[in-house]
Amino acid sequence: MTSLSVKVNGLFRAQNLLAAKLPQKANNAAAYALYNMGQDILSESYRLVPREFSTLIRSNFVEVPVMSGRGIIRTRAGYNTSYAVYVHEIPPPPQKSPKGRSARHKKPTQWKYLSTPFDLYMAKASKHFAHYVGIAMLTNKQWPKKPFNKSM
Repeated sequence: MTSLSVKVNGLFRAQNLLAAKLPQKANNAAAYALYNMGQDILSESYRLVPREFSTLIRSNFVEVPVMSGRGIIRTRAGYNTSYAVYVHEIPPPPQKSPKGRSARHKKPTQWKYLSTPFDLYMAKASKHFAHYVGIAMLTNKQWPKKPFNKSM
């Protein structure tokens, strides 16, 4: 399985500031924001993931957010196949993986198909978080109760 998780400084503080004013809506808004951020990252990754075998591309997921009693919200996004991490980590020639492998992919697909969109997206994480929290706070939206899967 290939998935990403991240600890972003500042989002917890933003959630706490929201919670002080609107405690019931704050957790739902933060969970909605994180779920949608996962969808955005996976949507861009979907464009880059190698398509030689459809099993990998169909295994994409964004988990439903899980909230703990301490106000921590967790979600994951990625691909759920046994070989996803290997495809993700095998570079194009002339580079070689630690095990000496390389692979060519038809453009626009590439190796690092999940970490590349993640890194680009996280550069503006606070802006994206604020956008989705604003939508949730204004409209009372909540995250879906079933996982997101782009191929569905």
